[in-house]
Amino acid sequence: MIGHFPLSAVLCALSLLLGAQSHMMINYPGSHGWNLVTNGTVADTDGLSMGVAPGTNETVYPYGMQWQFPCGGLPITQNRTNWPVTGGPLAVQPGLQARHSEAMMWVNLGLGTVPANYSLIMVPVFRITGPSNEEYHDGFCLSHVPLPQGVTVNPGDNATIQVIETAKQGASLYTCVDITFVDSSQTPSLDSIGCTNSSSIGFSTVSWEDNSSWAWYRSGQTIGLGLGLGLPLVIAVAVLSYFLWKARKQIKTHKRLSG
Repeated sequence: MIGHFPLSAVLCALSLLLGAQSHMMINYPGSHGWNLVTNGTVADTDGLSMGVAPGTNETVYPYGMQWQFPCGGLPITQNRTNWPVTGGPLAVQPGLQARHSEAMMWVNLGLGTVPANYSLIMVPVFRITGPSNEEYHDGFCLSHVPLPQGVTVNPGDNATIQVIETAKQGASLYTCVDITFVDSSQTPSLDSIGCTNSSSIGFSTVSWEDNSSWAWYRSGQTIGLGLGLGLPLVIAVAVLSYFLWKARKQIKTHKRLSG
């Protein structure tokens, strides 16, 4: 809470000032740090997603700082947010840059003060649809994000929540929030953190077994496998059979002439 305004409201107001330089923002339980930065040009970095501007020591991110894995170019911070050991809410603004009318979202967990990886899935991948392919400031809130299956933590343990958003052309954005687990009795009320869902954002689950969505891929993969492996084998057998047939014919001809 800042003054008389919820933190989420303050972050939302700040995001409105960022214009096209923004990507996505975790409004709750907080942010790893300020990584809503887009500066420099691809010419400065020779096409890389980050580099040093010529003639300066300034690090530039022509595509945006949040393109950097695992946490959008920011290191672990001491600015941690308390989060219940049984899981808690997560509020995100996903469309603070154009081309996010459709996106895939992942929520992962890295255990420890400095996580070795972020391979623990908190929320299975899901798809969102936004109100526009232009920049928008609507958001969504998952009222209860549970701990990954089989993971147990204690009050006082540290961890990092990683949110990944892939735009419809495949580009991935990363941002994180560092947390310290606390007793579940300290779970905040959803009203106090502004946990609401904009009606303009739609949700749907993603199933890798969905025949209607992935049949074209599996069919193409099967055809490709057949053409890539089966066709050369058929050709090789045909060629070998031809030479064997020709050799047998020559042997028969030689025997007939010798007799």
